[in-house]
Amino acid sequence: MTTENYNNSNSSSFKLGSTILGELFGGAVPTCALFGLYICALAISIYTCAENGIHGRPQKILWACMTLLSICNVWHYGIQIKFVLLAASSLSDHHIQVEKPLTQVCTVPLNINLVVGDAIVAWRTCNIWTKHIILRYLLAMLMAGNIVANIVDVVIDAVTDAATREITMDYVATSFSFAVNLLCTSLIFVKAWSYFQNFRVRPLDAGQSHSYTDIKRILTLLIESGIIFCSIQLISILVQIFTYHQETYALRIWNLALGMTRNAAAPTLLVRWPSGLRRQTKETNAFDVL
Repeated sequence: MTTENYNNSNSSSFKLGSTILGELFGGAVPTCALFGLYICALAISIYTCAENGIHGRPQKILWACMTLLSICNVWHYGIQIKFVLLAASSLSDHHIQVEKPLTQVCTVPLNINLVVGDAIVAWRTCNIWTKHIILRYLLAMLMAGNIVANIVDVVIDAVTDAATREITMDYVATSFSFAVNLLCTSLIFVKAWSYFQNFRVRPLDAGQSHSYTDIKRILTLLIESGIIFCSIQLISILVQIFTYHQETYALRIWNLALGMTRNAAAPTLLVRWPSGLRRQTKETNAFDVL
């Protein structure tokens, strides 16, 4: 074997190893782990709703959205596994022919997942802020911008090779999603703070005390989950911007892993919280202070 052939062989082996490691640790491993957590959370929600039933149009619409999220998660899970299998033959022409159409649609379930998840987050916020139309309009405008940005991102990925690299619309779409979640988390925090202050100045009977504890736990969980999700999105935006200006292997791995984490963190357990929250607040009239 000549020196040139030896170097080409080493280069090909390094390329193959880098591709497989990138797909495994940047995509497949986070996807598998988070997909398992997602299925567990979904199973808990299904079990809870099987016991209590699905009442009213809002919950039926919400469950339709959750079904769509489940389909998108399974769809993307299959795409990631397919990418890992194709990575083993990444040096062949057949791989290039098969990978191109697969790459063009790989971002579709992610964008759908992100938009539907943001819609659920906005819906739960509107369910808490029931008497402020201006805030609802503001959330609606942000969601409209979020939807348009994600549609444009998907179209660009489908008609060009943008799915394999970072483009401006990637972090623009993520920024709209971040704005929606940040506003929703802030509004829930303000409502929770006012709620807690309201009950500090007046006594509670036994029934109100139980409802207060349940609502406090739900609001705290919503705020904490919102802060975690916004933090992931903010880091993801920064990584996307850095990757856009100068893509490196490490940034690519970070970008893939953060993307999987962000999009797999669908708010499955929120299916039953808003309805219970609405019912308990009607009993205590807790949110009339705003």
